[in-house]
Amino acid sequence: MVRYIISTLFLVTFSLGLKSQSVQDALRYAYFQYAGTARSLGAANSFGALGGDLGLLSTNPAGIATFRRSEFTVSPGVLLANTTSSFAGDDTKENKFNLNISNAAVVFVSTSTESKWKTFNFSIGLNRLSNFNQKFAYEGTQQGTIADYFTFYAQDFFPEDLYGFEEGLAYETDLIYLPDPNQPTFYENDVTVGSQLRKKQTVDIRGGIDELSLGFGANLNHKFYVGLVLGLPFVNYTEEKLYEEIDDIQQNDGTFDGSSPFFNSLAFQQNLETTGAGFNLKLGMIYRASQMLRFGAAVHSPSFITLTDFFGNTLDFDITYDESDPTTQSLNTATSPEGDFSYVYRSPLRVYGDVGIIIDKFAFASAEVEWVNYNFANFKFDEEISTQDDLIYEQELNDNISNTLKSTINIRLGGEIALEQFRIRGGYTFNGNPYKEDVVEEQNRNTLHLGLGLRKKYFYVDTAFMQSFSKGNFNPYIFDGSEPLVENSGRNSTFVLTLGFKL
Repeated sequence: MVRYIISTLFLVTFSLGLKSQSVQDALRYAYFQYAGTARSLGAANSFGALGGDLGLLSTNPAGIATFRRSEFTVSPGVLLANTTSSFAGDDTKENKFNLNISNAAVVFVSTSTESKWKTFNFSIGLNRLSNFNQKFAYEGTQQGTIADYFTFYAQDFFPEDLYGFEEGLAYETDLIYLPDPNQPTFYENDVTVGSQLRKKQTVDIRGGIDELSLGFGANLNHKFYVGLVLGLPFVNYTEEKLYEEIDDIQQNDGTFDGSSPFFNSLAFQQNLETTGAGFNLKLGMIYRASQMLRFGAAVHSPSFITLTDFFGNTLDFDITYDESDPTTQSLNTATSPEGDFSYVYRSPLRVYGDVGIIIDKFAFASAEVEWVNYNFANFKFDEEISTQDDLIYEQELNDNISNTLKSTINIRLGGEIALEQFRIRGGYTFNGNPYKEDVVEEQNRNTLHLGLGLRKKYFYVDTAFMQSFSKGNFNPYIFDGSEPLVENSGRNSTFVLTLGFKL
C-alpha cells in the first residue's frame, strides 16, 4: 500500500495514491441520495410510515405489505450536474449529463380471507442509491509544482524502489533526477523556485450504486405490517483526471520563454475504476394507529461489499535539456503498470423512524428521521495477499475513519395533495454533517423536491424533480501548502419519470 490523505465528500480533497483507500472512499459508498420512484422522490422519500410505493424496497421493507394488488413500475431518470470551480481568480463551469434507471420493480400480492394475515407479498426491484456522476475543471496561474511533491516522496529511496505510479514515473521521464551519483537517494527537479506556472485539470467521474432487492411483506389485520428485504448493492465508480502544468507565462518583453529554462510542461493522467457487489438485510414495520395516523420503523444491517480497484497512471514531461540548443527539447513519457487491489468494505448501520398523517383522501404529510453511524464504516484487506505494510495501513485507515467521521441524523419531510385524479407533491431533505466538528468544518447538504402525478384505475404516471446544492474544496495533491486549492460549488438536478401498472 501507499501513503494516503484524509479526504472528504464535500470538502473534496484527493490524494494521488490511487491504490490507497481513504475516508473519502468510506463515505462515498455510505452516503446515499435515494432516487427510487418519482412518487417517492417528489415527497422527499419520506413514505416510510405510509407504504404503497416500490421505492420503499431500499428504505422501509414493510411498505411491501401494504400493497393489496400486484404492481409493476419502471422509472427512467436524468441527472444534470453543474459545477463551478474557482481557482486563482478565474471561474470554470462544467456540466455532466447522465441517463439511468432510477427504479424498476414488481410486487406480487397474495391475499387470504381465512387468516388474520391478510396479504403475503413478494417483491423484486432495482433502486438507485447514489449517483456519482460529476465533471469539473479549473485553470489558473500559481507558484508551486507537483514536481516538488514527487521529489519529496522520492527522497531516501533508490530509483528501483520508487513508487511506480507516481515518483517512479517522474524519475523515468527526468522530471526528477539524481544530481550527484555519489548520493543515489537524493533527488532534485529543474523547476525554478518561485516559478509562476499555469495549472489546469479536468476531473471526470462516472458511476453510482444500484441495489437489487428481494423482499417479503405480510399484513396483519390491516393494522400491523412487516417486511424483510435482502439487498444486493452493486458499485461502479470511474474517475479520470488529467493534471497539467505549463511554463508559458508572458515575460515583460512580451516573450513566452517561461521562468524555468529546462521545464516546458507536464501532463499527469490518472485512471481509476472500482467495481464490486455485496449484500445486506433490511427489516421494517408499519403500525396503523388509526385511519389518520401511522408509524414506521426500519433497521438496515451494514452492507458487506467486495470491491476491486483497477488503476493506472501516465506522465508526459516536455523538457529542454540545453536551453541554448532548441534541438535538445524532448517529450518523455512513462506509463505505470496496470494495478489492481481487492478488499472488503463494511458500510454503516442505519435506523429509520417514520410518521405519516392521512387527511381523508385529500392529502397526506410524512416525516422520516434516519440515523447513520458513518464512523462504523470499515475496510478489510485480504491477509493472505497483503503485506505487513498493507495491514498496518488498514489499521491506520480504520482508526482514521473512526476519528474523522461521526453518527448523524438525516431528516426528510414530504407531502401530497390530491385533486381528483391528479397529485401535487413536495418535500425537503436535510442531511447532517458526517464529520466531527473538530476535524472538518461543518458542511450540510440540503435538497428540494417537487412532484406531479396522475392516478388511474389500472395505471399511473408520476414525475419528480430534485435539486441539491453542495460546496467544497479540491486539491490535486497535498504537499506543503503550495498545491492548487480549488473551490467547487455544485448544483445537481434530478428528473425522474415513473410509469406504473396495476396487474
